[in-house]
Amino acid sequence: MPIFHSNIKSHQNGFTLVELLVAIGVLLLLLGVGIANYLDFNDRQQLVQAAQLVREAFADAQNSARTGKLGGCEALHAYRVSSLAGVGGVRVTARCRTPGGVIDGESRDFVWQGSTTHDSFSPIYISPVQGLFYADENQMDGVELASAPPFEIVLTHDSYTVMVSLSRLGAVTVGEIES
Repeated sequence: MPIFHSNIKSHQNGFTLVELLVAIGVLLLLLGVGIANYLDFNDRQQLVQAAQLVREAFADAQNSARTGKLGGCEALHAYRVSSLAGVGGVRVTARCRTPGGVIDGESRDFVWQGSTTHDSFSPIYISPVQGLFYADENQMDGVELASAPPFEIVLTHDSYTVMVSLSRLGAVTVGEIES
């Protein structure tokens, strides 16, 4: 019996190898861009979180000073906010007035997660009742605050920076993130 071959092509459903490779390449490109944007967003969010925590620490110290919260003291002298060496964070410490001088009272640490760092800054003192910011706890009276420059704390995460600015009159502002 003779074998007949038909010249009719059968239709096959599906994609060719080239089409599949192009589609996979486009998906990988989109995935790479998405991951890069997510990591960039995550870096910025860690910086924002650290700046908010610094702001929260100063607000906490300021509120404690204004309300006269003693922080383990019999007589409150001031609150001190200082940078934590070796970790990303700040420490709020009550400064107690005693007959023998001024000593440290209770302290609270405000530490953020991640690799955000801050420049080391000199301690900043917050006066009781008024809640004003001073560079020297021994000169909290008689300083002209309106003309004094603000305190500035710079936070850095990878290629981004943000500045937390503290006016001597007590306002705490967080600047825009810069790259």
